[in-house]
Amino acid sequence: MRRVSAGNLGSWRMPLVLSVLDQGLVSGAHFGLNVVLARWTSPAEYGVFAVTFGIFLLLSGLHVALILEPMNVFGAARPPAELGRYVGSLVLAHIALTVPLALVLAAAALGVRGRSGALAGSIAALAAALPLLLLQWLLRQACYVQTRPDLALRGSLVYVSTLAGVFALEVLGPVAVSPLQAAFPALGMASLAAAAVLWRPLGVPFGPWSAPPRDVVASHWAYGRWILAASIAHNAGNALYLPLVATLLGLASSGILKAVQNLALPLQQVLAALNLLALPGVSRQRAVAGATHARRAVLALVLAYVAVAALYGAVLAGFGGRLLRLLYGGGPYAGYGWGALLVAVAGVLSAAAQALGVGLRAMGRSPAILWSKLAAAFFLLAVGTVLVARRGLYGALWGIVLGSACEAVVLALFMWKKG
Repeated sequence: MRRVSAGNLGSWRMPLVLSVLDQGLVSGAHFGLNVVLARWTSPAEYGVFAVTFGIFLLLSGLHVALILEPMNVFGAARPPAELGRYVGSLVLAHIALTVPLALVLAAAALGVRGRSGALAGSIAALAAALPLLLLQWLLRQACYVQTRPDLALRGSLVYVSTLAGVFALEVLGPVAVSPLQAAFPALGMASLAAAAVLWRPLGVPFGPWSAPPRDVVASHWAYGRWILAASIAHNAGNALYLPLVATLLGLASSGILKAVQNLALPLQQVLAALNLLALPGVSRQRAVAGATHARRAVLALVLAYVAVAALYGAVLAGFGGRLLRLLYGGGPYAGYGWGALLVAVAGVLSAAAQALGVGLRAMGRSPAILWSKLAAAFFLLAVGTVLVARRGLYGALWGIVLGSACEAVVLALFMWKKG
């Protein structure tokens, strides 16, 4: 597939359609996995998965900040013929980062074994799957850097089919395990299968590899250190929010909160599909036509993102309770339909923040991302803690709304200052 031209908007149509299909496949698989886990396990067991997945998001922020996000900006400016070797050097950086993280997780699993055997087992499974999960992220994102969502879609088809097959075999096979025990091994095997499919078409050499060139390391660090700090702030407020709720209200409450938040997953994945194309695209527009032209593109992104989120939010506001009953079959989640409205409001605010964040990243204003994440983390950890303690799950959802609002306002101020 040819690369998208910065000046030819018509050339975005097919890549955008393929990107939405690709993201829809992956998000549909993850959404289905969450629904199955919520239906087939108790709220406390689902809370274990939610807490473990929060830990994964916390650690993945390091990978995204130092490898994936800089690749979006700097890789987009590289000729397609150089992408394979460039990605190969990033694979080495990926190994150097994820193997120590996996060892830290394994040690953490041993540390919590005496308190919760289920949580220890889930963290140990994540330790084994982490390098594979993030390798798949790296190769899939490389497809979008080269504007090849068709290749990403091919890998996602393999990922989804392998995830479904391995999970079903583990849960329903002759040596059946619980859905909680099957989740992360299935995700790891699916990631390995998808990575194998993407490797050769991306032109990544099998060896011999060399360490990333100094200019690559320097540029990734100069850009990524701000995103890394922003990721730490973001995860301090978001990835640790469910463990905070579990500490204050119990694992069952964290499972219920995650089940309600799952209603936002389809919107998040649609926005993620847009992000995969928007960040490299706006980066090219800034390089070709200048910052003024890129700002106009960012304004269009904000309007598009908010419109999509508002339409989806209207569906949640009108049918949230029914959706919870349909997804989880009643049970402990059926009485939380009121939370859908707050999830919808948070989704609109988050959509505006994501569009503004794409623009500021493409313009090299990564410190703005840090300040926005710090503002959101402050509300989630300070105000959110008070709300959870006083109002329970209702307060927890309001904490998410206020955190999203803070992030959007700070990013808008930075964009206005530049414009």
